Amino acid sequence: MNDSFWSDYFDELRSSPNSWFSWSARLKRAADILWISICPSLSKIPQKDLIIKDFYNIELMPIYLMLTGLSFELLIKAMDIQRNKSKVKKELLNTHGVTSIVSEFIPLSIEERELLNRLELHVVWGGRYPIPKKKENFIPVEVRKKGGVFPGFSVKDKNAIEKLYTKLYNLVGKQ
Repeated sequence: MNDSFWSDYFDELRSSPNSWFSWSARLKRAADILWISICPSLSKIPQKDLIIKDFYNIELMPIYLMLTGLSFELLIKAMDIQRNKSKVKKELLNTHGVTSIVSEFIPLSIEERELLNRLELHVVWGGRYPIPKKKENFIPVEVRKKGGVFPGFSVKDKNAIEKLYTKLYNLVGKQ
């Protein structure tokens, strides 16, 4: 194969909202499969009936959140490509920080924005490394109205994730 074929193919994939959209769906599906392993162990926490396997499953939570965050990131990038009818902007391609632009497509509640911010932290470091690059990013920040800490996760967030993903997914599918 010649270099121009691969260059053209790269440009085609980069400018196709469908390639970003379908990759988002794959990441979401992988996260959901991981959730199936995690969920039964989470339900045992209140009863303090955990066994070693449960701890191993619960330790996968940051990975679940990273995959979920990546699925949102690619969905938002697909929305940007659809809207601009061109390849994803270079600055958007080279960053995980896409939460700030989603409001250009659809209004978000404070809770939805906070959820995306927490997922974004798991993409940047929380699901990949034991610590962030900067010490100040490791210090928990109180989450408004939830009493939790940032980038914490509540089982209630799973429903919010599903609702927001469906909302954005359907928006991409309609355009």
